[in-house]
Amino acid sequence: LSPVVLTGCVRLFEFCGLILLGLALHQVLLRGIVPLAPRYVTAVLAVTVAALGLFQASGSYRMGALRDLSRTAAKLATGWSVAFLMVAAAMVLGKIADHYSRIWLLSYYVAGLGVLLAGRTAVSAFVRTQMAKGRFDRRTAIVGGGPAAEELIQALKSGGDSGLRIIGVFDDRGDDRSGTEVAGYPKLGNVSDLVTYARHAPLDLVVFTLPISAETRILQMLAKLS
Repeated sequence: LSPVVLTGCVRLFEFCGLILLGLALHQVLLRGIVPLAPRYVTAVLAVTVAALGLFQASGSYRMGALRDLSRTAAKLATGWSVAFLMVAAAMVLGKIADHYSRIWLLSYYVAGLGVLLAGRTAVSAFVRTQMAKGRFDRRTAIVGGGPAAEELIQALKSGGDSGLRIIGVFDDRGDDRSGTEVAGYPKLGNVSDLVTYARHAPLDLVVFTLPISAETRILQMLAKLS
């Protein structure tokens, strides 16, 4: 599964859901009393666009945020509240606040926050389930062996769920210098073999574990990979 597609779907769901919620509340609370004038539609659009912009700025659409609701709930509540305050301030400054139903505004705020949190709860459960199945893992190749590669692999293992699935190690050095495996992962060949591998199998990320002093060697490997 593509994280980009997932975050795009979440944005679309929240955009459409918040707009439909605002219009539906108007029909439930004000139908036959206050007509659905363009100013209500404009207010709904303004709040929704401002809220989604604040969510984006706060990192609420990153995979880590979608997976862990406890890290995102406060940001969602803050973004939704600030969006409402911005629109309310614009209403007051434009001297049009009296043209809107306060019951509708309060209901939209409370219901919108509830919809956001409920939706993110479902998304969080879905993401955790799919990550447990490896659906969002990035297939990663390690270039370079030795202690540096071992330290990196051990750090990834001890760092919890990094979302990286190491497929193997590629090293231009001979087996007498680098061995046939690194930290339990097999050596699959050299950089030329990595080029061939990437043409026939999905690969998302290549991590170099070479010292920066090996500039010439790094440039040679990058030239092959490019």
